[in-house]
Amino acid sequence: MGTFLSSSLFIKIKTLLKVYESFNKTLAFTLLFSFCPALFFAQATATDIKQISDGLWIHSDDLNASGKYKEALTLNQKLIKHSQKIEYSEGIVRGYCNIAIILSKLGKYQESFSFVRLAEKENKENSDKGMESVIYSTKGFIYSSLDFQNRSLHYLKKALVMSETIDDKHKRGKVRAFTYSHMMYIYENSEKMDSAFYYSKKAFHELNNAYNSSVLAYCYLYYKKDIDSSEYYLQYAGNEIKRKKSSPFERYTLYRFFGELHEQKKDYDSSAYYYHKALQIGKETHLPKLTRDSYWFLCNIAELQNDEKSAAAYLRKYTILSDSLSRSQKKQMDFPIQQYIKDSEEAYSLKEDRLKYLIGLVTIIFTLLLLAFIKRNKNKETLFKNTIEEKDEVIMEREIETRQLKDKVKDGFEEVVYLAKKNNPEFLTRFIEVYPDFYQALLKIYPDINSETLKFCALLKLNFSTKDISEYTFVTPRAVQIRKNRLRKKLNISSEENIYVWISQL
Repeated sequence: MGTFLSSSLFIKIKTLLKVYESFNKTLAFTLLFSFCPALFFAQATATDIKQISDGLWIHSDDLNASGKYKEALTLNQKLIKHSQKIEYSEGIVRGYCNIAIILSKLGKYQESFSFVRLAEKENKENSDKGMESVIYSTKGFIYSSLDFQNRSLHYLKKALVMSETIDDKHKRGKVRAFTYSHMMYIYENSEKMDSAFYYSKKAFHELNNAYNSSVLAYCYLYYKKDIDSSEYYLQYAGNEIKRKKSSPFERYTLYRFFGELHEQKKDYDSSAYYYHKALQIGKETHLPKLTRDSYWFLCNIAELQNDEKSAAAYLRKYTILSDSLSRSQKKQMDFPIQQYIKDSEEAYSLKEDRLKYLIGLVTIIFTLLLLAFIKRNKNKETLFKNTIEEKDEVIMEREIETRQLKDKVKDGFEEVVYLAKKNNPEFLTRFIEVYPDFYQALLKIYPDINSETLKFCALLKLNFSTKDISEYTFVTPRAVQIRKNRLRKKLNISSEENIYVWISQL
């Protein structure tokens, strides 16, 4: 949570400062400083945020993917407390969502939704659209785990829309890849393989890491029966693992899918080789789920190789480890979740009480200061009223002047038009008096203009048509047109331009 202050409270405080500036700046600052210290002391540092962010977005995901749920729960609980201490709202929301996903995997759906509600309550104060995307993707995951696939798709699609607001490219990619991956699983379970394949590609293109590449290889292998493409993406995943630091789960996934690829190619020896490498990762990292699954794949390969003794041995190890995992998962479900939820709810209740108290206090101060401001400035109202009246008088005078000027221009226009129609010798002199700016502009581009040409330009300025000019100057329309063409050439007016428009804009 950034501070205990809501956005509406910030608006009140800004108003308070503006009103009170003319009254007593020092006192206003002192009051604000006393009641709103969170505004002046930002405790979070870039290093703190980086450490929390890495823990929430990288280390937690690695533990989760590896099946170390208890360690992941403990890590997120610590990171949430640290985020609360430095008032890092994004860290709090992400931590709650991480815990919700882990609890969903453990089958504790009611508690999972409780943590989603905590995330929503935290994000409500900041209205962070990026974190809203994380919340929607978490909801989509939980509903998918409960087999409410339509409801899940509803939230996953909303998550994709909101994810566009996440500024951090890596975080945005992780959210979108996570969302696309679970849309793929939904369509796979619905046997809509084309859609599943489409979203597996979207996940890879959003975050082209080793894991997403391996999953895409799996989709090519089973959805498209395209062994070459499957092998290509597994090779890509292998290169990514060599190039970057990878998690045990990413390496396990790569070896497992290489094993499945060779199993489809009926190269059982190579398949067994990769399953053994996957098994080795499970044992070395003490990840029992990966070890258990590797025994199952090795059992299948042994059966395909007609090695019944090895198949039976692997099946026995698989069964023993499955039972052990089932007992272990029950212990992990004893994590004190209910008390943690209760503590978090109480913390939010306390913050809400403090916020209400602070809002009430600031409202009282604001009211008192506003009354003092009104009382002090009551005498200014008369001065302000007089000033407005003076301004109105000035505006009225200017409007009268403008109206008179318009009338004068109108009268001048009508007069020169009348003189032009009568072919009166005074026409040109009067035209220059009414349109001095036009006359000066024309002289700049045509300094040696004679009176006849000037008169012709004046008639064009007055918008006389060819027929009108012909009638009032006693020449033929053909002669008028020839003069227009000569004038175009003299003034460099292109044939594409309207000569009347050109003259009027001069």
